[in-house]
Amino acid sequence: MQSAARTLDAPDIVDDHYLNLLDWRSANVLLIALNNAVCLWNAANGSTSELVTIDDDIGTVTSVRTLRGTRQSRVGSLEWNNNILTTGGMDGAIMNNDIRARVYTVSSFCAPCKWWK
Repeated sequence: MQSAARTLDAPDIVDDHYLNLLDWRSANVLLIALNNAVCLWNAANGSTSELVTIDDDIGTVTSVRTLRGTRQSRVGSLEWNNNILTTGGMDGAIMNNDIRARVYTVSSFCAPCKWWK
């Protein structure tokens, strides 16, 4: 039986399985959201650093993935289907984003959205 190679301390991690608080990058770096900060852990050398901290009045970090210019509000849910990333936002919108395309959003559904006209 094998045991964990490393155990990392994650103070202030939000206990909510709907959030996307971890991301393991191809460069062998773990991104983790801890309340209103995003931290990096480098598996190669064990170093840690803080990538960004957002203002308390904005709220906690709910996801560590970013597609610039696709959302008008905080993302509450993410789901992958091959190259399509579907996001659900606090504005009530569901968007399908093709990460291969120059313009990410390929379809959307809104019921009702604040930005929908």
